[in-house]
Formats: sequence, C-alpha cells, structure tokens
Amino acid sequence: MHFTQTSGFAIASAEINQYFSGQIQKNSVELKPLIAKKIKVERVGFTRNASNTPYVVYRVGERRCCTFIKRKVMTSLIQKLLQLTYGITESIRSLRVNSAGGLQVKTMSDTVCIKRRYVVKFLENYNTAALESIAPITHCDCNDQDRMCVHAIARLFVTLGDHLAAFTFSAEAPIQLLRCVDQAYATKPTAKT
Repeated sequence: MHFTQTSGFAIASAEINQYFSGQIQKNSVELKPLIAKKIKVERVGFTRNASNTPYVVYRVGERRCCTFIKRKVMTSLIQKLLQLTYGITESIRSLRVNSAGGLQVKTMSDTVCIKRRYVVKFLENYNTAALESIAPITHCDCNDQDRMCVHAIARLFVTLGDHLAAFTFSAEAPIQLLRCVDQAYATKPTAKT
C-alpha cells in the first residue's frame, strides 16, 4: 500500500481509488432499451380493456411491430420526458392518448398534453441511448433544436436516476380523446367544442 503524507495526514491510495470508483459508479446509470434493435417509433397507445396496458408501434427496417410495455416503465419514461420538456417533477396520476396521437398526462396538480412528435422522438432516442450506451455529454455537437438528443436523454437519466416522485394511477375511464392547443413542448388541454 502506498501512502502520501500531507500536513500530518496519511491517505492510502487504495482507499482513494476505491472512493473515486464508487463515485463514478453512482453517477452511471444502466439504461434498459425498450426494444433490442434500433427502432422508428410510429405511435404510443393503451389497450382498450380494463388493464389499459401501454404499447409502442414501431418499425424495424421494413417490418412494422408492436410491443407491450409495463405500465411502471412507460410512466417512468413519460415522467422523465415531462421533466426534460416541461420541468414537471410531480407524480403522474393518469396517462391518456389525445386525438392528435400525443399524450395527456394528469399530474397531482395539473394536466399537460405532450405532442406526439415529442413522445415519439423521446422514446426513439431513449432506446438508442440505451442500446448504444451513450455517454452523457454536457455540450454535444448534435444539432437538435428540441434538446432531446441521445446525449441529453443520457444526461437526464444520470442526473435524475430514479429520484422522481412515485406515480399513482387514478381509476378513470381508460381513454378519452382530447384536442390540444399547439404551443411549445407541452400544452394545456382545451375543452372540446
């Protein structure tokens, strides 16, 4: 064991290495891909039965596929999307598909509509980041105007980890179509006229 003496303190280098390797492991998060191949997401939906199971319709090459996703996983991803795009960290009460194919997300204090293209882009980039083990880079060269590149998503998961509020679902009707006003990332739903 090698020791370094500074102002009367002896620090073992093995202990220093152990400390810093522990810090690096705390900052890295292993992302699990939704699908084990690079995908092009078409849409997200929920089954119309009592279970209201989330699913993703996507393309792998020329094939069109559909995969069911655990509700807890989908809710966790959408909660992180809310944090990234809208800064909301509250617990999610319910998720619904709106008429434009986006998601209506009910939190503990608010209801937010996320456009379809942001949901699709987030899920595609999340899957790519998980598959390719993308490193979280602070200033990447991606020319992404939506700030949802694979590096931003990797950085979000490293920063947040699983520190967001737990989610609870309310017993509401499975799917209601809504119309949303077009604004920045997320929009407040408007009443259907």
